[in-house]
Amino acid sequence: MATMRKHVKRQVLDVPAATEAVVRVRTGSRLHFGLWEICPRAAGAYGGLGLMTAHPSLEVMVAVGPRGSAPRFDCPTSLRVRCGDIFERWLSEPGHEGVPVSQITVRTAATLHSGLGTGTQLTCALVSGLQSVATMAAEDLAAGRRTGPHNIPGCGSVRSLIDLTGRGKRSKIGCTGFLHGGLILDHGDSTSGSRQSPAAETVGLTGLAEPRFTAIRFPSVWRAVIILPPNRRPIHGDVERRLFRQLGHNPNPRRQVMQELAENILEAARNEDFPAFCQQLDDYMLLAGQLFSPMQGGIYNGPEVHAAVDAAREVGLAGVGQSSWGPAVFGFTSDQSSAQEAVQRLAETTQWRVFSTTALDGGATVEIECSR
Repeated sequence: MATMRKHVKRQVLDVPAATEAVVRVRTGSRLHFGLWEICPRAAGAYGGLGLMTAHPSLEVMVAVGPRGSAPRFDCPTSLRVRCGDIFERWLSEPGHEGVPVSQITVRTAATLHSGLGTGTQLTCALVSGLQSVATMAAEDLAAGRRTGPHNIPGCGSVRSLIDLTGRGKRSKIGCTGFLHGGLILDHGDSTSGSRQSPAAETVGLTGLAEPRFTAIRFPSVWRAVIILPPNRRPIHGDVERRLFRQLGHNPNPRRQVMQELAENILEAARNEDFPAFCQQLDDYMLLAGQLFSPMQGGIYNGPEVHAAVDAAREVGLAGVGQSSWGPAVFGFTSDQSSAQEAVQRLAETTQWRVFSTTALDGGATVEIECSR
């Protein structure tokens, strides 16, 4: 059954001058292990597997101010235009005019187009903050509260979040991860032919069925080590859309094998079986890399990414792969001390940014802070 977006009447019409309220949304980043189907006519189209990580973290703050004033933006220069576009798109929706936002601040964001899903997390976080302000009751301003995006009108399901943000036109892992966190299996489109026209990417997906997914907690002692070599071959926007159209003519003959591997990966994580998890993940990512090889000229997107993969394996990381289009490369360890050792060795032998992180379980948080 389709989930339609509800336009909720804004309850905060005037903010007392002495009241200072800020909606703070915190989320993480997304590792993408690959898609199993890129033919839009095939069942399971754009299904795949990914993991939410606690770092690089992303924090968006939306400050409540005088009604009708244009907000100020305090964010990295590389994100200023993107934040403005997100705000203008949201403002154009019915019922959003005149929402009392005085400032939008972005902190600790990862770099756009690095393979960590920053664009989706930024959009979901900012829209969740704006929705909170648009529907905030007076008692929330006075007392402050902590919640999750599930409780914000318009953001409570993956489908409604996709409709509201315009993200998730292919893979839904980023939007699903923002809401739920953890290790995510996106089952893809449930029926063949559901995306017969590429026009669906430009007109939006409102009214389609709620995406099918499985999200589970990732073992708390396991660590991901993330490596960020230079991004010499960025793929996004129009270039990405053109590549998907060029390669998405025929269904993937190995889709069923990849789906079975994805289920096995989830089962290994549930059982905290680290060797099985990494072996199944290696097999899955090899097939995913072969599927995208014509797009990126090989299993990995360029020599820098390939060098980072080799370096990760040399320091003992397991389940090593490229996240999305890269350049982010990741690998796993079964404990924190092993992760720290790998990070130190990579830092001593490369000039790349390297760090370890836990998974982000439970999804984003939304906190309303109020002072008078």
